[in-house]
Amino acid sequence: MLDLKTIQFNSQSAFHMLRHFEGVTPEMYTTLINEGYTQKDIDNELSLVGSKFNAVFANNIISLLNRFQQYSYNETIGMNGNSILECNVPLSDFQNGIGTQAVVPIQDIPENERRFIYLKKTRDVELLHYKVPIFPITNVCTLILKPVKSGWLFISAFPGAPAMPIPISTMDLALYASCKKYWDNHVFLSKKYEIDYS
Repeated sequence: MLDLKTIQFNSQSAFHMLRHFEGVTPEMYTTLINEGYTQKDIDNELSLVGSKFNAVFANNIISLLNRFQQYSYNETIGMNGNSILECNVPLSDFQNGIGTQAVVPIQDIPENERRFIYLKKTRDVELLHYKVPIFPITNVCTLILKPVKSGWLFISAFPGAPAMPIPISTMDLALYASCKKYWDNHVFLSKKYEIDYS
């Protein structure tokens, strides 16, 4: 089982995780402002499209780690040496899902709808996107930890199955090839009726 005391995170981790939470807790807001983040930074991060945890499941890193300790999980080691923990939360505990997912395999999209998949830049990389009226819910949770001398460093967590990093040309060639293969077969979801300002 996870030993919470061995998992470290900082304000950078907390800021990154805003994209995966529905809101920011007052305590976290104060911490981020004290660390130099602005209201605009916080609002922008919260508004990013992505897989988001339902607030009743988790609304900050500590509540998420506490939830993770309640359930069994599978652990695998990623190509970059990070530990990837995947937990399937029983539907009986969260009948409305633990959150929504914004990345799905192409095969999850009906064949007659696949013509609507389009390319769009995400973090400077052209990736497949598809618009949906509502995001699918999930009871799967992924947690990514990096081993450090004194335990673990929190990297990220999100609702949904483990995913590969976005392929960036500066990556190790083998990692880049694996990431590209993953993203050639998965799509980012966005809301059908939201205005896209990008």
